Amino acid sequence: VECVKTMAEIIKAAEDSLDYMQEYLRMRTYTVESKKERGQKLDIQESVSSSVVKTALDTDSKLLLVLSHTGATARAVVKYKPHAPCIAITPSDQTARQLNLSRGVFPRVVGSMIGSDQILQHNCTKLVEEGVIREGDVVVCSHGDHTSAPGSTSVMKILIAKSRS
Repeated sequence: VECVKTMAEIIKAAEDSLDYMQEYLRMRTYTVESKKERGQKLDIQESVSSSVVKTALDTDSKLLLVLSHTGATARAVVKYKPHAPCIAITPSDQTARQLNLSRGVFPRVVGSMIGSDQILQHNCTKLVEEGVIREGDVVVCSHGDHTSAPGSTSVMKILIAKSRS
């Protein structure tokens, strides 16, 4: 038990010493430059994912909330090492299990992804009730639009956490 406590203290100290803006800029520069070297541009999902993390840093967001069928969006977001945890909402048990292996991603399984705005608001409210975030906290969200196929994230949204009225 003492070993686990010591390891937790070491991990917390290491995480607290990270300069998250510097980490974001380093990864963003690397990603853009490597694409440029191959004569490619950033795809929409990559661009939206990096914007989610930048917005979270700029607004001191307490949480990132991502809707993802395949887990690709959540992995693209945490690639930039955000300072806030990323909750990935998915309808797939398999995707949730796979996302457990990604640093900073905490998957939740839902029955359906129909109605992305309602799913985001409902889960944001639920997270307030669970004490994960507080009312008034900024939550940066990402998902595809209602016409896009899985794996084609194109929407970023900012919510202010509220409890049930």
